[in-house]
Formats: sequence, structure tokens, C-alpha cells
Amino acid sequence: MQGLRFFYWFVVFALLAGFVGIGLPAQAAPNTPFVVNTNADTHDANPGLYGCADASGNCSLRAAIEEANALAGADTITLPANTYNLGSHLSINSELTINGAGEATTIINGSTPPGSGGIQTIGGNLTLNDLTIQNFYFGLYIGGTT
Repeated sequence: MQGLRFFYWFVVFALLAGFVGIGLPAQAAPNTPFVVNTNADTHDANPGLYGCADASGNCSLRAAIEEANALAGADTITLPANTYNLGSHLSINSELTINGAGEATTIINGSTPPGSGGIQTIGGNLTLNDLTIQNFYFGLYIGGTT
């Protein structure tokens, strides 16, 4: 009888655990590599949920940074060769690596509007590889708050 009671409570617990998990969105794991697939300057539709995706389902540089900021741990963004025109500064508050495809071919451009902010790190470590940052008011700002 003791074994049957144990089995009953085990099944009840397993079912409850399963029901609790139903309906919860899957979150991207820390250390997630985000691959940018648009040069549009769009926001992430649900930072911290469902991975990097704007309202159209694309992963922009801004959306990838917003997603990385919302997740714990270090993350990596891959920027293909393109020019990424930004309308305002980017704030980074987590450990992040951004890998471009080459200094001459991967450009983060602040010319729209002229002299817009730049990239501001307010926490964590930022590593930039194989890209160019140009035409920003302050380019790269380390420390401070938004």
C-alpha cells in the first residue's frame, strides 16, 4: 500500500510540474549567438523571450542588443557585411561580443540623424571585432548611465 501511495503522489507531482510549464514562453539560453539578418534599426518585439526578433521576425543589431541585455550571461552577435544606420544610441548592459565581417564591410553608422549618440556600455564587458563605428556624436562611451 505504501508503494501505491508513493506512485500516486509521484504521478500527481509529475502532472502538476508539467502543467506549470505549459504556456510559459521558451527563453533563449545565456551565451546565445544572435545572427543579425537585417540592417533595419528595429527594436526587439519581446526582449528576453523567443530570441532575437523584431515585429517582422527579423533580427536587427538593436534587437540583438536588447535581447542580449535582457538575458543573463555573455552573448555574441554576428554582424554580416552591411552598413547599419542607427537613429539613436545603443546601450549595452551585459557581457557582449559583436563580431563583424571586416572593418571595411561591416559598418555601424550614426549618420541618421547626424551625430546621433553611439554605443554606450553601462555594465559588463564589450568586445568588438572586425567592424567600423563611424559618424556618431561620441562613438563608443564606456561607463555612465542612459
